[in-house]
Amino acid sequence: MKINCIAIDDEPLALDIIRVYCSKIPFLNLIRTFDHALDTLEFLASHPVDLIFLDIQMEGLTGIQLLKALKNRPQVIITSAFDRYAAEGFDLDVTDYLLKPISLERFIRGVNKVFERWQQAEGAIAHSQTAPSPAPHPASDLPSPAGLHSASDLPTTAGLHSASELQPSPDQHTPSDPYFPSAPVAPQTVTAPSQEQEYFFVKTETRMEKLLASEILYVQGMGDYWRIVTSRKKIMTLMNARAIGEILREPRFCRVHKSWFVALDKIDFVERRHIKIGNEHIPVSESYQKRFFELIEKNKLR
Repeated sequence: MKINCIAIDDEPLALDIIRVYCSKIPFLNLIRTFDHALDTLEFLASHPVDLIFLDIQMEGLTGIQLLKALKNRPQVIITSAFDRYAAEGFDLDVTDYLLKPISLERFIRGVNKVFERWQQAEGAIAHSQTAPSPAPHPASDLPSPAGLHSASDLPTTAGLHSASELQPSPDQHTPSDPYFPSAPVAPQTVTAPSQEQEYFFVKTETRMEKLLASEILYVQGMGDYWRIVTSRKKIMTLMNARAIGEILREPRFCRVHKSWFVALDKIDFVERRHIKIGNEHIPVSESYQKRFFELIEKNKLR
């Protein structure tokens, strides 16, 4: 089975890039592309899909407006030249947020997240079937030579010798062009707490948000962003995993997955390798389970 998808963008070059990238991913089936969001409403009413690659700034109907208009929303990967829509996008439960220009490596990471969610949904259905169909492998797990561990592992298409050829060279655009920024977006900064501090500041958009360590429930990685969920609010910040790990220290917090940190005192229960905090089910990966269960054991009643 394949993941059926469509792409919506008013930039022809952006759609060309997505077409080529999708052609390199064995489990993706790009059904159609659109240059106006309005055109997709009628199509989706009779052609349900599993994934939408969605630009934000478009005439007539923006990507955010389209998301809010969809009743049965599939997985969505936002593709935008601007990062200011990230918080609203993740509030609408998009799977990932890709900043243009999009590299092949970053595209692979995004669609692997889609695959993981899709596989979980298929797995839930398979429990009620006596002989479920085998699911395809995610891009990161495919065996060589057909594997998609990185852009260098991918076969080239006619006239395309590398992923870099999908992007215009610097002399093809100016710094004022919003679609091709002249420099990468700098990660947001964070003020790390000392051992005595019970709060810290995280930069989100144009402001510094104060967070109380005691209120944090969990932190989820979403592409280049981290979603910090507290008992009072949710915020998005742009930083790397190392920086977020420096503020979410043991024994209060524990990393349980490459994309998840949890507050141990906010866990409702642990079942096998899954954590329940509120309405969120959080996976514990094999790489982090040993340390996690060591910390759990220290607080276990005997």
